[in-house]
Amino acid sequence: NHQCTKYKFYIAQIIQTNHFETSFEHRLSTSLLFMSNYVKILCCLCGKSIESNVTARCAECLKAEVDITDPIQTANLKVYQCKRCEKWQGKSNHFVPCDLESVELLALLLKKIPGLDKQNLSDASFIWTEPHSKRLKVKVTLKREVLSKITIQQEKMAEFVIENRQCSDCARIYANQPWKALVQLRQRVSHKRTIHQLEQKILSQNSLVQFIDLKAQKDGLDFYFDEKCIAYRFVEWLKGVIPFKHQQSKKLIGADNHSNIAKDQLTIRCDIVPICKGDLVALPSNGGKGMGGELCGRVALVQSITSLIRLVDPMNGKKADITADKYWRHPLAPIASSASLVEFVVLDIEPVDPINFSQDRNEFLIADAEVARKQDLGENDDRFFVRTHLGKYLKAGSEVLGYDLRSGNCNDSALEGLRGEPP
Repeated sequence: NHQCTKYKFYIAQIIQTNHFETSFEHRLSTSLLFMSNYVKILCCLCGKSIESNVTARCAECLKAEVDITDPIQTANLKVYQCKRCEKWQGKSNHFVPCDLESVELLALLLKKIPGLDKQNLSDASFIWTEPHSKRLKVKVTLKREVLSKITIQQEKMAEFVIENRQCSDCARIYANQPWKALVQLRQRVSHKRTIHQLEQKILSQNSLVQFIDLKAQKDGLDFYFDEKCIAYRFVEWLKGVIPFKHQQSKKLIGADNHSNIAKDQLTIRCDIVPICKGDLVALPSNGGKGMGGELCGRVALVQSITSLIRLVDPMNGKKADITADKYWRHPLAPIASSASLVEFVVLDIEPVDPINFSQDRNEFLIADAEVARKQDLGENDDRFFVRTHLGKYLKAGSEVLGYDLRSGNCNDSALEGLRGEPP
């Protein structure tokens, strides 16, 4: 017929060409292979025009006859979740935290489908279910080559039933002795600014702080741990965050005299320095280099609380650091705290050294300012001329917080050792 005549002419043209420097047999086999891929046939089942293959079937008809998802089990599957902490059980009875329809939960469920590890997984995704239905549905897509170089792709749904199972950490909580170590964090101040700062750091470092329970107390927090080594690691982490002193004790809860085994509970008490950021303190003149250095005998402002106590002199902008050990040897009582701050309005401000005003790259700039209490505006003409270290950040009309030491009450012991009259 016409089609066979066309193929014979095509073969004759390939034989006559001298483009390939190969044998006649190789050129003939290459042309026949090209012809076999080029030929279009009709599917023996649905009649659809397809490329020639050994099955003479299209991909849709082949999917209907061959089930590549049969080796995997998708029915009667179970997954366990702890009702208290909402963690999911993985392998080896290990519970991990996962959000619903998250990538971590999807990877955990795929490992629980029998036979899936031996298949070629192409895609997987969640199918939405009601949150209260206690069901999770996962759609998996498999790809496999069948017969003679024919690749088909099929989808199948796996359904999991959620059942409750208590994890080992929650089981200890409901037992008589749920914890092995306790860290008591205490700060005896009227305002808990340092405690609040520590809470934010714990939330940001949640993977490092592994406690099983947390309880709020009057002067701080109690952290419960299931292992003593984790409690010691937590205390070491605290040393790089806040200044404190600590002491520990043990309580015997059980002993076996025959095997010489004893069970005890460890308690570590951490006392944070009783000053916070923004407090005003008076440094003694005989404190030495470790107690402020050049700031000895002056009133200083607590700039920050980290592993060190950083102080700044608002009169000259000089700074000094105090370690926790130095503080507990010479404790400082704050003259005023953030509870006694008063709102002021800046009326005028002028740098002490106007020549270096634009060239000063330090954190602070000393300036003379004229301020008035915000509540006195429109009632009286009381104005105050003060010196501040915030000259770089203030301008006329700015509202600031400051201490009014005229009406403040402080202990005489806190002012002992000052050089001259208090500001």
